[in-house]
Amino acid sequence: GPELLMQTVEENFDIPVNRYVLVYFDAFAGVVDAVGGVDLDLTNDEVKWVNAYLNEYNLLHGQDIKTGYMDENAGGNLHLNGPQALAYTRNRKIGTDFGRTERQRKVINAVIEALPSALMTNGPEVIDEFCGHLTTNLTKSECYMLALQGWKLKLYERSSGSIPLE
Repeated sequence: GPELLMQTVEENFDIPVNRYVLVYFDAFAGVVDAVGGVDLDLTNDEVKWVNAYLNEYNLLHGQDIKTGYMDENAGGNLHLNGPQALAYTRNRKIGTDFGRTERQRKVINAVIEALPSALMTNGPEVIDEFCGHLTTNLTKSECYMLALQGWKLKLYERSSGSIPLE
């Protein structure tokens, strides 16, 4: 669980971790929708797999199986809603696990870029989506305070890495 993960990170990397946030699939899709969706470059193959992963999402949510489907020849710069962005990040069929985590980082970065304006125009929904579908050891007030400061994320340089190193 989260406590063991925090302890493992601290013991292995000497990085103290005292807070965690576990984000569920619905929260991920909800946050993307709350910021108005994300714009990403997709190949035709990626579009096909987004549609395939949407099948499961749509079935679980009692929707028509083709809800959110995109034209499979529409690769390029596309605007994705929450379920489509979630399907894009879940793709394990193209490339390696590093490719999948790279897709996740692309979506997260796109959300971070959209967050400041979304907080200005749609703040309550963004905060509700962020805080309402999580498991965390943050208090509710800490969660809301962090969400309100989300605009600051654009100010930080973001980098990513992986373990093990390639």
